[in-house]
Amino acid sequence: LTPASVPIATAISTDSPFLTEADSTTVRSWIGCIGWLSSTCRPDLTCAHSRISQHMAHPTAAARLAVVHVARYIKGAADLCLHCSLTHANTFCFYTDADHAGNNENQNMRRSQLGWLMTLNGTPILWKSTIVSNANCQPDLLEQLPCISVGEAETYAASNGIMDFMHFSYIADEMHVPHFPSPMVILMDSTVAEAFMKNTCTKSRMKHIDVRQSWVRLIRNCSIAIPSHIDSKSNLADWFTKILQKVHFLANRNPLLQKKLQALYPPQHM
Repeated sequence: LTPASVPIATAISTDSPFLTEADSTTVRSWIGCIGWLSSTCRPDLTCAHSRISQHMAHPTAAARLAVVHVARYIKGAADLCLHCSLTHANTFCFYTDADHAGNNENQNMRRSQLGWLMTLNGTPILWKSTIVSNANCQPDLLEQLPCISVGEAETYAASNGIMDFMHFSYIADEMHVPHFPSPMVILMDSTVAEAFMKNTCTKSRMKHIDVRQSWVRLIRNCSIAIPSHIDSKSNLADWFTKILQKVHFLANRNPLLQKKLQALYPPQHM
């Protein structure tokens, strides 16, 4: 296999024929292997895994090609790993982001892609890439509704990310991890979600997500998490929400993952 520079380069074609049951089983097995890597030690595979996993019910030839492309990327980046320097003054950072209706593949039905990331001293320790998932109150609606606005998608990303960050804070407390921040500063590039969390948006047509808005404001009022604006290019959760070109992808990946040799022998000791 020729190494690829990114794990997923293009959207998966919606006009591709379905695979046989035997081939589908093989593809599902490959996707499972990618999922294991993405959830344990390779956050750079997470968005690709989330996108491809949406085809598991009925894998197509295009989905199989996407899996092969991920394998090509893994071959070229097999020496990457997580490496964290623990200090007495640990630094935690929290990022959230969303891509509103950017995936036009048929099975996705324009559901927004959400992503969040927590780092410890610059190393990812918690990350997620997923589509918006919610319950429908109308029994005639057999499919999940997409987010209607960018603000809704970004608010979902912030609220869901904070839930995971809070869960990790309980684990950190039980492990007596020092210097876990309180409040957590949530870095986001959406001025709309930031305004709702800060309660500076007094009039809105987004009443359909008022519960989410109230929840993030409650979290803010309790000094658990507060929002902070960050430029989109500096938002390290961006690569969990959309397919990025090589330059942008590497700009997100390189600060977070190191080559194994570099991790074992930092430059100052070589």
